[in-house]
Amino acid sequence: MCLECGSIPCDPRCPNATEERAIYTCTVCGSPIFEDDMYWDSQDGCICEDCLDEMSRKEILELCGEPLKKAVMEEY
Repeated sequence: MCLECGSIPCDPRCPNATEERAIYTCTVCGSPIFEDDMYWDSQDGCICEDCLDEMSRKEILELCGEPLKKAVMEEY
């Protein structure tokens, strides 16, 4: 969140605002996603490339609705 205007992304009138306007906002960190930025359009919303790079494989699987399963011996 911007300390000047208190918004994510900055209000266009804020001195910290960038010239570019955000197309999306990352649902994990709240950072703006600008034109030509890489992002993942997950079921939970847009996730920026930086957040995706920091996620474990397990976290990504869970976001896809495919959590790891525990192996259990089946008895007949």
